[in-house]
Amino acid sequence: MIKLSRPNITKEAMQEVCKVLESGMLVQGEKVLEFETELKNILMLIMYLLFQVEQLPYIWH
Repeated sequence: MIKLSRPNITKEAMQEVCKVLESGMLVQGEKVLEFETELKNILMLIMYLLFQVEQLPYIWH
């Protein structure tokens, strides 16, 4: 196998992943809520930048 690149994963990121795996809360829980909130914020920003929709907080409730 030819290695094209090596992943750059920090020890901190690995520790956070291990915490989630050990908790058994893979489909719900604190980290999932954090992920969903961050994803929503990114998508809202993209929508604003692409379409200049000013009332996104009202759309995304």
